[in-house]
Amino acid sequence: MHETDFSFSLVEAPAPGATVAPGWLVLRGWVCPKPGGHFVNVRARLDGRVFAALHGRPRADLAAHFGAGPRPALVEFYAPVELHPGA
Repeated sequence: MHETDFSFSLVEAPAPGATVAPGWLVLRGWVCPKPGGHFVNVRARLDGRVFAALHGRPRADLAAHFGAGPRPALVEFYAPVELHPGA
């Protein structure tokens, strides 16, 4: 898990250390704002290119972990990115 001044996040897929081939790939993970914060969009940046992500899928496990209340936290994202050789 990564922590910044305003959030916690993690890329869950592909798995850390996985070898991936060039071409299109979908990153899956989550980003949770710290108390008082709110995200309206998530983007992946790779080699100076920006890829929009689908953000806001519910995760009951993360809601419980971060104490987000009875509702699932809307934190999961999917980001299609294009990998160039060597990226």
